[in-house]
Amino acid sequence: MWMYGMISQSLIPMILKKKVTAWQMWQSLEALFRDNKDSRAIQLDNELHNFSIGTTKNVTTYCTRIKTITDLLNNIDGTVPEKNLVTYTINGLSSRFDHVAFLIQHTSPLPTFLETRSKLLVEEQRMNLL
Repeated sequence: MWMYGMISQSLIPMILKKKVTAWQMWQSLEALFRDNKDSRAIQLDNELHNFSIGTTKNVTTYCTRIKTITDLLNNIDGTVPEKNLVTYTINGLSSRFDHVAFLIQHTSPLPTFLETRSKLLVEEQRMNLL
């Protein structure tokens, strides 16, 4: 009964059967979530590659969405290396961030995602003052 109360109402008909144990129900739920793992990873990876700051209002929202997509990928074994995360972040910037993107690209070693986010926030604040 606890499982039925904890899962989404749309999943209950998928796993509801007569005389099923909690373990069998758990296995059914696991199969549902693992069944589309690869296609979900492809979808999230595509979203990460194509995401741009133009679709958000500010750097905070932009970077939060990139981190969220990355975390979702990590949860389904689709690891995104830190270097790639920084690259995706830079590639999705608008032309108004060209200067700071150039500086980040040519920093050796490449900054972390959090350092990149920090640099972008400072640049965004500077531009808002102009």
